[in-house]
Amino acid sequence: MILSIGEILFDIFPSYRRPGGAPFNVAFHLRSLGFDAAFASRVGADDLGDEMIDYLRSVGFPPDLVQRDRDHTTGQVMISLDRSGNAEFNILPDASYDYLELSAQIEEKLSSARIVYFGSLVQRTRHGRDFVKSLFAKKPSTALCFYDVNLRPGCALREIVLPSLEYADIVKMNFDELVEIQRMHDFSGDERAFADFLISTYDLKMLALTRGSGGSELFTGGIRVQTSENGDVAVVDTVGAGDGYSAMLIAGLLHEWGHEKLIQASAAFARSICAIEGAIPAYDNFYTPFRDLFRKAQS
Repeated sequence: MILSIGEILFDIFPSYRRPGGAPFNVAFHLRSLGFDAAFASRVGADDLGDEMIDYLRSVGFPPDLVQRDRDHTTGQVMISLDRSGNAEFNILPDASYDYLELSAQIEEKLSSARIVYFGSLVQRTRHGRDFVKSLFAKKPSTALCFYDVNLRPGCALREIVLPSLEYADIVKMNFDELVEIQRMHDFSGDERAFADFLISTYDLKMLALTRGSGGSELFTGGIRVQTSENGDVAVVDTVGAGDGYSAMLIAGLLHEWGHEKLIQASAAFARSICAIEGAIPAYDNFYTPFRDLFRKAQS
């Protein structure tokens, strides 16, 4: 079972809105691909919170770990897109997911988790950082921690990033995030040397580095695997592409894929997300060709 923790919110585009938040997107993709994935978050006791719970039920996603908050509103992020579909985010502060509590229900799911996925945004407050610290203090030693760096405004802080790296077994970051984390470590070598430094310093099993249209790289066990480009795709927007990459990376790791298959499938899934509006597809058959990857692996 995969336990994903963190924000669920509404992505507010100029003419429409969609459910989003990296931890939710990852959990949604994994469930849609046929994996046992649970998601823990918090929404407001407001109209948007009601809408979010209704949405989860409508798509068959159990909201049993989504808490309700009477004092804080459901999360929102205002998204603007440039002509290439690249997004800028204005994430509203003091949202309900900033006050996620470590409930008995979350602890129960944690006890059987094989992978725990988390990011930076849920840690933008002291409460959030304390929640994550408490959660990992109770994590079984057999569960792997997947840290999706996802540095958003207000999250590029040493008190968020460095402890998160300490918790992590697997880390995914983009090139800009690598540069920022390199600055935090006052490291002067090239990116390959810094990747090796992170793996050694934090005892990581894998580091994934994405470069948008420039492809991606996996560093693991002294091996470097890369794709030189992400291929041709008619980009609608890039929102959620990194979350798609993370979801497929987790799925492939659970199926013990080789490095080449792992990176190619993760990049292909991220490309497909770029071809739709928002981070979550509106139709289930979006996942059909990717489910076939797992059926073939089992046959």
